Amino acid sequence: MNSELIKQGIKNSTYLTLGNILAQLITIVGFLYIARILGAGEFGKYSTVISFVSLFAFISLTGLDRVLLIQGSKDLSQMSEFMSENFNLKLLFTLLSVIICLSVSYFMPYNHELLFLILIFSFSLFFTGLMGYFAPVFQAHERMEYISFFRVFRNLFFTVISIIFLYFGYGLLQVILISLLATFLTSYFYYIYSKSFVNLKIGIYNGIKSDYYKPIIIFSVLGLVTTFSQSFDIIFLSLFATSVEVGLYSLPYSLVLKGVMIRNTLSIGFAPTTIKAIKEGDLKSKNYFVFS
Repeated sequence: MNSELIKQGIKNSTYLTLGNILAQLITIVGFLYIARILGAGEFGKYSTVISFVSLFAFISLTGLDRVLLIQGSKDLSQMSEFMSENFNLKLLFTLLSVIICLSVSYFMPYNHELLFLILIFSFSLFFTGLMGYFAPVFQAHERMEYISFFRVFRNLFFTVISIIFLYFGYGLLQVILISLLATFLTSYFYYIYSKSFVNLKIGIYNGIKSDYYKPIIIFSVLGLVTTFSQSFDIIFLSLFATSVEVGLYSLPYSLVLKGVMIRNTLSIGFAPTTIKAIKEGDLKSKNYFVFS
């Protein structure tokens, strides 16, 4: 079983890694062009908006997504029921993340332009929350090619359309709107294609089992810590530096962070098969370190 686990993990990670590399290359090309056309000042504003809004993603119960992956990997037949029972709760907290983001932004010392852009882009929290909820469907069924396709599509759509609009003289507002549209379309694809694997019945809610409270909170807090560590620099600079200085810092900083994606890709690729092996008792404790 261990050799099969490794092979399946490598297969999953290969799909994710190749898709992720392609998506990140597209993003890098797009970032370089967008930053050049917008200029350091406008790109600094763009980075501030993206970083600020991303901080509130954890409120949408990102830990619930991880619990869904764990439970689904253990028993695929129960995944539809688990998703249906908790979908309304996920929806509620996803909407709450948007509301809290807007409320906090009101007290930030940003100018009206930045606040307006944050207002627009905050709705991306709703769509990314849905993406996070449906992603475990493909992970648990070990169909990572779907996730790779969605990532490539989202980055390619955003990059190509942004370049076209910037070429014809449009600016930062249009780039933010295009990013929001790309996120909306990608979340729609996640939902539509997930229906091939699960039967989601909206409107059913029996409450979260008490055993899930702790892991949901832990995984959500871990998500916050990760996001905060990646966004803190940009937000700190946006409070005490000019938008030009933020732009000059955020471009190379964003490019460096792309390397983190490879680590996350490997983790996601091996997660479902490892969980199944643990459940079946085929993964001995001495092998945890090897697979880690």
